Amino acid sequence: MGRYRVMRRTCHRCHQAAAVVRLQQQIVELQALNVALNERVQASATVLTRALVSEERYRRLFEASMDAIVITDDTGIYLDANDAAAALFGLAREHLIGRRDAELREDQGPDAIEHRQQYLATGRDAGEFVFRRPDGSLRVAQYTAARLGDNLHQSILRDITSGREAELRLRSSLAEKEILLKEIHHRVKNNLQVIASMLRLQSDQIADPYVRDLFLESQRRVRAMALVHERLYQSPDLARINLALYVRSLVADLQRAFHSLAAHVVFHSEVEVIQVDVDQAMALGLILNELIANCLKHAFPAGQAGTITISARRRPGEALLLTVADNGTGLPAELDPEQTASMGLQIVTALATQIGGTLTWCGHPGTCVTLKVPA
Repeated sequence: MGRYRVMRRTCHRCHQAAAVVRLQQQIVELQALNVALNERVQASATVLTRALVSEERYRRLFEASMDAIVITDDTGIYLDANDAAAALFGLAREHLIGRRDAELREDQGPDAIEHRQQYLATGRDAGEFVFRRPDGSLRVAQYTAARLGDNLHQSILRDITSGREAELRLRSSLAEKEILLKEIHHRVKNNLQVIASMLRLQSDQIADPYVRDLFLESQRRVRAMALVHERLYQSPDLARINLALYVRSLVADLQRAFHSLAAHVVFHSEVEVIQVDVDQAMALGLILNELIANCLKHAFPAGQAGTITISARRRPGEALLLTVADNGTGLPAELDPEQTASMGLQIVTALATQIGGTLTWCGHPGTCVTLKVPA
């Protein structure tokens, strides 16, 4: 019986010791948990402080911005706006907030809903829109929009009305000048045609065939210049002409002028679509006029059939290569094209030098003249 009591006391003491150990462990765990909680509280407080500082900074930037800034929801209702936005729309902030952006815009066409759906899908947009201020004036705003979060969007707007008005004035001025320049080219062309007609009429009064041919050559040269101005006022670009179209018109004119000589001559045009400026066009037109006329007069004697080929090509950054070739009798062996008394060939040489080009002559069989004009 005594032994049993001793054993009970010993077990009771063991249980007490184990309970003390468990309690100590729980105290340690609670202390560790308390430290962790304090760290989390401090971290949350730091994050909150930073968020408040960040929000304050954003609010300061929001209010101080010279550009209009508005905050909207998914439906376009203004949730907030800075002073610049109120000034832009000509409304007090309290009257602007709560309104829908569609109420202020004047460009709400049938595609406005689709455009908004596209923005909501991408979260980014930029463009312009027209709006009406309370005083009735129409203004133009440029905007960039971005999603900030769920049901929250920011748009930055800038009034560009004065810039658009200046652009419209400039476009109007350019249109007026374009019309004026076209009229000038048209009148120059008409005046040159009058001169050509007068030379033609005067040639009919001249009995000497040699002198009459001189008048007719002058008439063809004037007509070649008139064609440049005709192409210019018909072209969308008043500073350049399409060389292929010009050559086609020039060849047609020369075929009419030399109808008897050109009756058995076939023309081949291999001219690429090349845009040349006014100075080059005038020089190239006169050079082509002289070379083609020379072929018609001298390459095919006694109505001989033949072919005249005109080609032109220019690759980006490369020289313009213009060639007139025939399969006729060729150049006389004793003829030096650069040291001749022929006025036509002198004109060709002088104009080639004027535009910085170089001429290459070759013959037998036929004649081939190539003009190379640097880019």
